[in-house]
Amino acid sequence: CACVCVRTGMAWLLQSRDSPRLVLVVVCVALLLDNMLLTVASSCLQDSVFLEEENVRVGLLFASKALVQLLVNPFVGPLTNRIGYHIPMFAGFIIMFVSTIMFAFSGTYPLLFFARSLQGIGSSFSSVAGLGMLASVYTDDDERGVAMGVALGGLAMGVLIGAPFGSVMYDFVGKSAPFLILAFLAVFDGALQLCILTLSNCPSNCPSTPPSLHP
Repeated sequence: CACVCVRTGMAWLLQSRDSPRLVLVVVCVALLLDNMLLTVASSCLQDSVFLEEENVRVGLLFASKALVQLLVNPFVGPLTNRIGYHIPMFAGFIIMFVSTIMFAFSGTYPLLFFARSLQGIGSSFSSVAGLGMLASVYTDDDERGVAMGVALGGLAMGVLIGAPFGSVMYDFVGKSAPFLILAFLAVFDGALQLCILTLSNCPSNCPSTPPSLHP
């Protein structure tokens, strides 16, 4: 049964390599992972010994991801215009994986702060390149709207289930367990990305400037 499932999965991946649906799955999982990590970290790290009665340090730790993402986002857009969406998207996966592993095994404030900031960089690459990739493969306006809704549904799902998932895993298994599961999810998403990874110099076949309205 396992061999049949593996063969079926491989056949589906080969058939879907150029399918927009596979791109949608990759982007949806990436946004789900990013926002699950965001809320899992918030639920698992607040009672760390070195963070007790340290409201300022806790606030800076949790805000560092958003601040770094705010600073990096404006640079990712022009980068995707130059080298395409696939490489930044895969770079975002690698950064998110490293950040997740660091969360699982870090025991000091500087390491946690670095992991949280690193997550902001990975989130910038994944979200900007991922949504741009969706827009490039779904050329029909109606299909693009549906795809964007599904992808952002993954974002909302990550926010929704991240905190309870992290809390339950932390109470019954330990601090590292939820992050290791998220790291496995990141590896799965990275494997899917390898199926669609192409070295392209242009994000899409669309012209870089809109056509003139005048003859």
